[in-house]
This record gives sequence, C-alpha cells and structure tokens, in this order.
Amino acid sequence: MNPVPYVFYSYSISKEDEPIPTFSHAKLFHSVQKTPVAYNKAEPSEADKDTQLVSLKDRNKDKKQVISFYISRRISQRKIRVYDGAKDEFNETLEKTSDYTTALVVGMPHIGKMAVADKTGEHDINSRSALGRLKKIIGELEGSKFLYEYAATEKDVRRAFKVWSIDEINFNARPFNPHPSTPGDQLSDLMKANNGMIRGKISGRGEPLKNLTKGFVNEILGLGSKGYAQLGAKGKTEEGFGAVIDKVEPHENVNTPRKIRIFMPPRIDMEAHIEDIVNVMTQLYE
Repeated sequence: MNPVPYVFYSYSISKEDEPIPTFSHAKLFHSVQKTPVAYNKAEPSEADKDTQLVSLKDRNKDKKQVISFYISRRISQRKIRVYDGAKDEFNETLEKTSDYTTALVVGMPHIGKMAVADKTGEHDINSRSALGRLKKIIGELEGSKFLYEYAATEKDVRRAFKVWSIDEINFNARPFNPHPSTPGDQLSDLMKANNGMIRGKISGRGEPLKNLTKGFVNEILGLGSKGYAQLGAKGKTEEGFGAVIDKVEPHENVNTPRKIRIFMPPRIDMEAHIEDIVNVMTQLYE
C-alpha cells in the first residue's frame, strides 16, 4: 500500500477573540462532535449539512494530550456512467448512495499543531478542505474561531535539517551585504561579482547530505536566515518516513510558513499509525 501523506498545520482556537487554553481543546472538540454543518453553501438547506467531526478520541502520551478525529462528508448521490447497449453509447446519471469521504486529523494541543491526512482519492478529503470544514464546525459555537496555517517556519526548517536526514535541497538565492562572519558572505560575494542570482538543487550522491553546517549548504542557509534565499528540501525523518518541505516562492516573505508533508506507512493498527505521527511531530516541534 502507498504511504499516506500528512500536512502539518499550526492552529489556534479563540472565543470572543480570547484564546481558549489548550487544555480545553478536547472538551471543545467533544462539544461539536457529530454536529452537521454545510460547507461553502450560500443558502444551505438541511440536506446540505453533510459535514461532521466524528470518531473523536483523546489519549495521553508522556502526560501530554493527543487528539484524533475524522472530518467526514456524507455523499448522498454520485454520478455514474451507464452503457446503453441498444444505442451503443454512454450516459451519465445520478445514483443514490450513503457513502462518505473522510480525512484523519491528529492534534497536539499543547504545541498547537495538527497533522491532517492529505489524500486525494475517491473517499478522501484533502487537508485544506478538511480544516476549512473544521473551521466551519467550530464556527457554529457562538463567538468561536478556528485559525490555521502551514506549520513550517524558518526555525522549524532549521530544526528539520538537524533531526532529519536530508537527501535534497532546492533553493533560490540572491546576494546581500552580510556581516563578515555571517554564513552566506562568500556565496553572496560570488553572485554580486556577476550581478546575478542562483537557482539550484543540492543532492547527495546516493546517500543523505552531510555536514549541513559547513560548505555550500551552510552558505545557502546563511542567505536564507537573512531572507535572501528560499529553501525547500526532501529527506527522511528519524524513523525513515519520507518528508518534503516546500520552498517559499520568491514573491513571498521568507517568514511565510510553508508546507511540510510527511509520508507515513499505512498500518492496520490505527493507534500505532497515530503514534508514528505524534513521534514525528514531537521530534520536530518540542
């Protein structure tokens, strides 16, 4: 079976513009469990209320709370293609069904992070849609707001470079005027000599990159820390799970949070699968 992609998000919940303490998040999620809402409908009918938070569980790992649940969408009808043998042609028609699409969400309230499944199959909801639906669900509570964004800041990227094995780095870099002791000064001087910028990829020779605090990689990281390089990377977590950090686009601020995706092996034991996800988040954010 193919690995399951998860995207990491930072999140917060407030009521009347006051942050809700993280130890109260589980109680709030329980209060909206099985509450049907309509998503992206201008004038929704009762039939449009097809989205719910279901299968909510909370447990403790090392005395820290871990929450998991599914965002689900009920599918009441589906378009199917029927072959008319007499006319030798295909026709499309609607068929009633009681099917569901879902996305698994794993939250660690004490660090304000969520891992959200990002599958795109017939029975899946992608991560952005799942959290958009969760925002709608929590918004049903008067005065409550749910905010979220990608969970990879510049600090998180540097942390990932320390705890993961990095196979490839993609970057855009341009020169700046650094302090003489700042990593990046040599590469900056070389680019300024040609009045240019660099776009490139650094990859290991069949194995992870080494000595990321030295050499060319350290020069790129130095430029990135000052906002003069956009970096992305591919590698593996400590457990060997595939990991991708998207590169910030040149028109975006270097401090713009970017997407981190982790590719988790599927497990029959869902608790073990969730524990794998929690371990990766713990290594990166704690």
